[in-house]
Amino acid sequence: MPLPFPVLSGGIMLISPYIFLHSILALKSVVLLNLLGFASLILIFLRNRWICRYACPLGVVCDWASNMRKNKVISLSLNKYLAIISLALAITGLPVLIVLDPFNIFHMSMEVFRTGFHFQALIKVSLLLSIVLISAIMPNIWCRNLCPLGGLQILITDLKNVIRKPGTQQNTRVFNRRIFIAALSGIVAGIIIPRNSLFSHGKRIRPPSALPEPDINLICARCGNCSSACPTNIIKQSDNTRKIGSLLTPVIDFTESYCLPDCTLCGDVCPSGAIQKFTEADKKDLFMGRAIINVDVCYLQYQRECDLCRYHCAYDAIEIKKTGVSQLALPIIVENKCVGCGACKIICPADAFEMIV
Repeated sequence: MPLPFPVLSGGIMLISPYIFLHSILALKSVVLLNLLGFASLILIFLRNRWICRYACPLGVVCDWASNMRKNKVISLSLNKYLAIISLALAITGLPVLIVLDPFNIFHMSMEVFRTGFHFQALIKVSLLLSIVLISAIMPNIWCRNLCPLGGLQILITDLKNVIRKPGTQQNTRVFNRRIFIAALSGIVAGIIIPRNSLFSHGKRIRPPSALPEPDINLICARCGNCSSACPTNIIKQSDNTRKIGSLLTPVIDFTESYCLPDCTLCGDVCPSGAIQKFTEADKKDLFMGRAIINVDVCYLQYQRECDLCRYHCAYDAIEIKKTGVSQLALPIIVENKCVGCGACKIICPADAFEMIV
């Protein structure tokens, strides 16, 4: 059963300043729940790497794996530069490294327990298992050397030192040549990487208020919150391995049900902004797709009484009118009202409806 409250459906990711910065840099907008991530940034200024010390669930698992084997810790730390590159990519509208947030990785791996074993869940848990394995072989390498959220906290600590003690050579290292090269590399990569060819899924219906192609594939954290929260289970995670840039992003499947007109959960639980928050009143203007009807199989074509499609359309997008030479009363789709919710397809006993992008 889907969890109705955002925090219970992976909302813990909202406290991550890494996801917070990716979201506002890529979307250039802020929503109320982003304040949780902003509060985390403030706490990092007050307490160095407090997330690593007290809050990171992936860090707990990596510490356990690292303690199994006491090897010499690798000294080369890439996490700070990885954080800079990822934020620079976000500024250019390519926040693809948002998936490396440790809160997100841990939450994704738990999908196996939420929804059972399936292809998408196994991909997600394999990422966690890979990090645990590498931490067991090379202790602390993820937390100390690779984690971009840890690197972001180091950058904030460096910035704090620069503010407190300006002008000293030691504290101005945050602005050194390596930082500049990392930022420049991220910006250049964000400019030259082709978006449409790599991150476009093709003709698939997306949830209401989802970002357009290819933006949804870029900003989506692959957390699975929307599919877990969907009460009718129509939001699936893409398994299209040919379009690797859109793998695990949300797509709509009307095989068994439809999008309820009073449901807003997918927008409520999305931590990255790939599905924008919306209200019930907004749904009449959120066009997911469009219904088309094959009147050749419609019951009315054979003078069998039926108006289920019109009766169950919450958007008044179906009218039954006399058309053609025979003057039969047949259903007609009012295109500027049809949002593509799929109710007509599910309710039609003749299976006369299809949903298209």
